Amino acid sequence: MNAGIEYDVLVAGIRALLLIGLPLIAGITLIGVIVGSLQAATTIQEPALGYAARIAALLIVLYLLFPAFARTCTNLAELAFR
Repeated sequence: MNAGIEYDVLVAGIRALLLIGLPLIAGITLIGVIVGSLQAATTIQEPALGYAARIAALLIVLYLLFPAFARTCTNLAELAFR
């Protein structure tokens, strides 16, 4: 491998990491803020409620975006093993 190909693989890997990680973090953060606001506005202070909502959000985002995640990982693998 020459330096140009290694650089392309590195850039593609960082891009794949961001494309996979950011939607997950954004979804979990959004649900966490909503649940936290609702808990602060009411007298429900159960920590398990916040965790359950975040796990549900994670599973929903993974389910909805899995084809895009798989395509991103496949493209990265094809680039790396050429």
